[in-house]
Amino acid sequence: MKASAILRGCYNVKIKILLVVILIILTIVFGALSFFVFIHNKGIIELKWQYKPVYYIDHEIGYAYKTDLLLNWMSSHNGPSPAKLFENGIPLGAANSLHDDIRNIGNGRYSFWYDTLYFSSSDNSDPRINGRTYEIYWPVPINHFIRWSIYFVTFVTFITTIITNILIYMFYRENMRKHLSRIVSYIIKIITILLLFIGIFLFSINIIGLFIPLRNMDIYKLKIGKKGKITLTEKELYNVINNRDLNNEKYIIVLNESIYKGIAHYWRDEGIYKYNLRIPIYENYLLFFASYIYPKTYKKYEFANYKKAIERGVGYCSQYSIIISEILKEKGIESKIIGLNGHVVATAKVDKNNNKWWVVDPDYCVVIKHSIEEIENNPEIIRNFYLKKGYNDETIDILIEIYRKEGNSIFESVKDYTGDKKYNNEYASYKLIWIIPLFFITPYFIYFFIPGMYNKLRICRGNKNSIVL
Repeated sequence: MKASAILRGCYNVKIKILLVVILIILTIVFGALSFFVFIHNKGIIELKWQYKPVYYIDHEIGYAYKTDLLLNWMSSHNGPSPAKLFENGIPLGAANSLHDDIRNIGNGRYSFWYDTLYFSSSDNSDPRINGRTYEIYWPVPINHFIRWSIYFVTFVTFITTIITNILIYMFYRENMRKHLSRIVSYIIKIITILLLFIGIFLFSINIIGLFIPLRNMDIYKLKIGKKGKITLTEKELYNVINNRDLNNEKYIIVLNESIYKGIAHYWRDEGIYKYNLRIPIYENYLLFFASYIYPKTYKKYEFANYKKAIERGVGYCSQYSIIISEILKEKGIESKIIGLNGHVVATAKVDKNNNKWWVVDPDYCVVIKHSIEEIENNPEIIRNFYLKKGYNDETIDILIEIYRKEGNSIFESVKDYTGDKKYNNEYASYKLIWIIPLFFITPYFIYFFIPGMYNKLRICRGNKNSIVL
């Protein structure tokens, strides 16, 4: 009986060990699967690619054509897309191009933008009738339900493995319970010390960031297109911003021109580190880490805070419009952001009494002395304003098409334009980068200092009570 009981006990132990091993294997397998699904979905590392034929092509503007992708996948709206476009089996060049460049220059430029592909043929011919085939080559889209099912199974297997191991440990390791308190004590000490170093490290990063400007002085060497080099320093730009001796009309005109001269028109991938398009770790480590976890949103980051945008000194039309709109509001002039079909401008209320509005385009250094409603009804009225700034008729013709009513959106604030989540994340992150280190450091002082202070207090009280008069 004793031998059979021992054998039965050994058999039960083997079954439990086998169960634990299976659970651990399942956790590792699903954990790895979840990891690869995550990095594939975020575009960090693409695991499997597929070809997708392009059908139902529509003409957009100039040399640009577009097709509906039917899903928002690998969009380049907040970072370069890895997706490629082939013409007769040959990859077209200049991926992630500006929409204006696709329209004006063409020659194979293209852009994946939300659920739409904007592209041009290699020789600027009409892709609908030139007899060539066009194919998209991109990472295989992963079904939303399948992705979250994998995450859920991974979570369940992980929790089940942890609970099973704890139960088996408690059942078979009775003699270890007396050592458990000491083991836990050592673990807590190690964790609190580790958290202390992490907190100090994060504090140090923040302090270093206070002394490193976001603006790279090489932006004054950038010469892009007709605009050429910028000339105003950050200080000179703020001198203009703070000069409210001018009336509203003159202030808007001077401010618009100063932003044009003080912010470089630049957003290229090769300058992502040099010009801090990706937020550096010393500026905001939360936004820095977010750029790797959510690259589509945070890799090339556009600020909602106009002061940070000015400090960095680079951006595209949307960043220009955010800057001028927020400044005007701060100075008591009502302003809104207008998203056009391929461009972003702002509008300002020049005269409150007569409800007089102007459209301002700091990216082109143009102030249009008409409201957006007037322009949408007659886009041709913008021509003279852009001609006075030296733009040619070809460029203006494209802008006239852009200003037409179709596809235009008016945003009451930067928060509406960027979206609540991104806007709130930015402002919260600049507070959290200081609060988080405190949470890391606090456990160390609670564990090591408070008990010691409490014991000293008890000793002092004991000594006081023992005094005999």
